[in-house]
Order: sequence, then C-alpha cells, then structure tokens
Amino acid sequence: MKPYLVRLMYQCGATPHYQEQWRFILADDAHCAYSKATHIGLHEGQHTHSPWQFRSVTGMLLLDENADGAECLAQVQQHTNIEKMEQQLQQQQAALLAHMAEEKYRILQV
Repeated sequence: MKPYLVRLMYQCGATPHYQEQWRFILADDAHCAYSKATHIGLHEGQHTHSPWQFRSVTGMLLLDENADGAECLAQVQQHTNIEKMEQQLQQQQAALLAHMAEEKYRILQV
C-alpha cells in the first residue's frame, strides 16, 4: 500500500460555496486511490445530513520517503489586521503543540 494525499471538492447545495478537503488515502496505485477517494466522497454525502455534496476528486499526490518536505498546499491570503493575524497564528501554534504533547503523553501511558 502506498500513501496518497487526495483533494476532494464539495459544493453546498446549489450555492456558489465550495469546500476543499485533502484526505490521506492508502492504496495499491493511483487508480485505487482515486476510486477510494471517490467512494469516500460519495459515501459521506449519502450518509450524513450535511448540505455539502461531493463534486469530484481533483488532485492527488503520491507520498513517499522522497516527499519529505514537499509542498502540498500553498495559499496567499491578505489580511488587513496584521496584529490579529499574528495573534491567531500564535494561538493555532499553541493549540497544535498542546495537542502534540497530549498525544505524546497518551503514547507513553500505553
């Protein structure tokens, strides 16, 4: 099994709102990863009461040991309040580090 990072796109009903999700998928090859991702997208749309409808699989990256540090996603965002953005970044980083510490603690307890 090979690890893939797959991009799924959803639409909120008939609105112009779209959601992008990147999913980690284990599969034998790219065709299997695509099929598995499509199944996940369709299955979630049918078995939840969410207004989001699966549209398509639109991207896929094969991950391997040579992919260490490879760029998966990049977005340019413009913010008018730089101080607020910096505060949000610090809060997000602190939350991530706290989660990582909890995971490490949980692993040590097992």
